[in-house]
Amino acid sequence: MDKSEYLLSILMELPPNLEKIEKELLNNNYTAEEVSVAACNFVDNCFCECTWFEQSHGRVPKPEEVHSTYIYEICNLLLKFGLDPNLVIDDVNIMYFLIYVDNGYV
Repeated sequence: MDKSEYLLSILMELPPNLEKIEKELLNNNYTAEEVSVAACNFVDNCFCECTWFEQSHGRVPKPEEVHSTYIYEICNLLLKFGLDPNLVIDDVNIMYFLIYVDNGYV
C-alpha cells in the first residue's frame, strides 16, 4: 500500500479522526501530490453517498454515516498539508469530483 492509499484509508474512517490524520501527515512527509491523490479519491468516494442515489435505494443516511458530511473538515485539514486543488490526476482534479457531491450536508 502506498502512502496515498494509506492516507485514504484513514480519511475513510467514520467518523474521521482529524487528530490521527494530522499526526499521520506530520510524521510521514507527504508530498503535495500524495495528499492531493488521497483527497481526490476521498471526494470521489463521496459521490455514491449523494441524496438521489441513497433515496433511489430506499434509504436516507444519517449525517454521521456518510463521508461527505466531513468534506469541509477533511479538505480544510489537507489544504494545510499540501492539497493542491488545481493538480490534475488522470484528467481530473478534486474540484471535478466536488461538483458531483450532493447529499444535503455539504
